[in-house]
Amino acid sequence: MADVIATLNISPEEGQALLLAEGDRLAARLVQHFPVGTGDLTRAYVVGRSISTNLVQAFFPTAEAITRQLARPLTLYLSADERGRAEILPVNADGEAEERLPVDELLEQALYRGGRLIPQARTELAEAMQAPSERAMTLALIRLFKLRCVLDATGAVLSRYARRG
Repeated sequence: MADVIATLNISPEEGQALLLAEGDRLAARLVQHFPVGTGDLTRAYVVGRSISTNLVQAFFPTAEAITRQLARPLTLYLSADERGRAEILPVNADGEAEERLPVDELLEQALYRGGRLIPQARTELAEAMQAPSERAMTLALIRLFKLRCVLDATGAVLSRYARRG
């Protein structure tokens, strides 16, 4: 992780490992959607890990800034749930924990509808998975993060936090 995000009851290194594991799980799902040769399997894991870490890293400061502007500040922490999976734990100004959000749920909401990849996300993911260079892969992932489905999914969670914070 380039930027260290706050963790709760785990070390930053454990937090990074949790996000990478979520990315690996996402990569395993992506491999089911896209034809991947043995040599390209590494790319699938790079794509999955990039999505999980970058989406969460962008989500944290955005949620904190929005709730602070609404005078309902939340501090977000990355934590591990009872299964040992990454989750986002918002804490209000009184130190009370709010509704937890599993990272895999955030990824699911951003990329899938009814268990199927959202068509626009599928297009950008296909580009990233089959990109001829690292630069082309990065540009496809940037376009993915700007898609309406990704913005809507994160916006829906932010709206819930803003109302409850």
